[in-house]
Amino acid sequence: MNQSDHHARQVRLQEIIDGLKEKEKVQVLFICAGNICRSPYAEMYFEQIIAGTGSCLNDKIHVASGGFITNKEIHPFTKRALLERGVATARIDQFHPRRLKKENKIFLIEADIIIAPKKTHLDILLNKKYRHKAFLFSELLDDGFKDIEDPALIKEYSEYKKVLEMMDPYLEDFAKKLAKEIC
Repeated sequence: MNQSDHHARQVRLQEIIDGLKEKEKVQVLFICAGNICRSPYAEMYFEQIIAGTGSCLNDKIHVASGGFITNKEIHPFTKRALLERGVATARIDQFHPRRLKKENKIFLIEADIIIAPKKTHLDILLNKKYRHKAFLFSELLDDGFKDIEDPALIKEYSEYKKVLEMMDPYLEDFAKKLAKEIC
C-alpha cells in the first residue's frame, strides 16, 4: 500500500473509533489463519489489558477471535505464553478455535473492528464485505503496514514467544486509545 492508502486507512480507523463512542457494546475481533496462535493470544491478552484499565472498557468491549482453517486446540506455546502473561488456566482451557465460516460468520458480521496480523488475511482470506472495518495490528498505532508472521511452525519457544510479543505494544496502546476516546 502506498502513502495515500495509508492515510485513507488511518482516517477510516479513526472514523470507526469515533463511532464506537455511541455504542453500548463494542465487538473487537482478532483474526488469523488458524485461530491457534496469534488471534487467541491477542484475544485473551487484550481482555486482560482491558480488565486492568479500570475504565468503561470492562463493560463496553467484547473480544473474540477466529480463523479460516479448522483446528481443534490452541497451540501449546500460545497457552504457555498466555499463562506467563497471567491469563487464568480456566480462561485458556475454555478457548476453542473458531472457524469463521457458516455458524461462526456472525462474529464477522457483528464485529465493529477486525484486527489481523498479516496483509494477506485482509486481502485474501477475509471476504470483501468486511474489509472496510479490518486493519493490521500495526495500523492501530499508525505504524505502517507491518506483518506479524505465523509462529505455528517455530520449534523453539523463545522464538515463538517473540512473534507473539510483537503484538503487545499494539494491543496495549490500542486499549489506552480506546479508553481515552470512547470512555
